[in-house]
Amino acid sequence: MGKVKVVVKKKSEYPTLQGFPRTTEQLILSGLSRKSFDRQILRLQSLRILDLSDNNISYLPKELGTLPHLQQLLLSQNNLGKSPKSKWTWLEQTAIKHNLHFLDISSNLVSIQLNLKIILIKQILLSINLLL
Repeated sequence: MGKVKVVVKKKSEYPTLQGFPRTTEQLILSGLSRKSFDRQILRLQSLRILDLSDNNISYLPKELGTLPHLQQLLLSQNNLGKSPKSKWTWLEQTAIKHNLHFLDISSNLVSIQLNLKIILIKQILLSINLLL
């Protein structure tokens, strides 16, 4: 059985070519200065916790919302909100609406009013954004 938890602490440790083990349940990619979302993550059908905090990500693909077991999503200290509202379509997907319990999008550039009623999140952190 492959790794259940994967933590990448330095850019040089990032598995660019080999990818992440398919059995990964926790993926920690915090503080790597990544500018884009790695689509390899979408292959991790057992993923429960995803930490992409402290990067420079401004866009998340719609398919992120289709991960069937994702329960915690940490996205603080990124550039989310820079893109148009259409880029939040990942929040409208059925899987994420039913399974996500914790979402941290604090310290981003969120200025639009997200329709967060569409998802049943038990805890959401929105502090230090541009909300009106």
